[in-house]
Amino acid sequence: MERTILRLDRISLDGAGSAAEIERAVESAGDRPLIVVAAIFLGADRVIAQAAKDSGRLGAADLRRFDSSLRLLREGHLAVARGFDAPGYALEAASLRIESLIRRIRARLEGPRSSEPADLLAASFADGSRLSATCVALALAACGRPAALPEPEGLGPSYEELARYPSAVLPGDFSVGADGRATFFGRRGPEAVASALASALGAVVLDPAAPDFESEPPRLSLVSSGRFALSPGVA
Repeated sequence: MERTILRLDRISLDGAGSAAEIERAVESAGDRPLIVVAAIFLGADRVIAQAAKDSGRLGAADLRRFDSSLRLLREGHLAVARGFDAPGYALEAASLRIESLIRRIRARLEGPRSSEPADLLAASFADGSRLSATCVALALAACGRPAALPEPEGLGPSYEELARYPSAVLPGDFSVGADGRATFFGRRGPEAVASALASALGAVVLDPAAPDFESEPPRLSLVSSGRFALSPGVA
């Protein structure tokens, strides 16, 4: 059966509304094998950027804003997760993962500044994308399609590993190099990753932002997709 690549990179973080939008998009793919390319929720990127900015200052007001930003990030993703009619065990697992990722973002931004600010921000954005992928995977569970959550750095250049999953959710806006450093692609990353996946796996791309749109596998190599995502003026 032909595999579908579903792009979900234009979802706003607004609780139950986000959950309903994600579920509709997942259901539009039918019963075909599915790989969802997720991205950091719109709005969550700004919250993380603000938290990173405030955490580097010493003023009490800055630290209060930092705490407030992380609280918004946590509560927003938990609200999306609770908006799905998912099995209890799946919701519990997703909630634990959300809490763990929030703690990791906090520890990274509060800890000693051993990394460059750009690296800290990219790593925090990557965890923001993992938060989104966790919620999207919960949407699939609510639709009766439990999904794997593979890490981008664990996939080979041909993405062959993904073919063994009936359903998978892949963060599409960052990669992790051999040195462990995250590279955040920016807003065109998911488009490039979806194109590369379709080319490698012979799949079609479904973009719910363009109803009834389904494309043939584009001829975009994995190298070209990275250049496309990181081209000037894109991030």
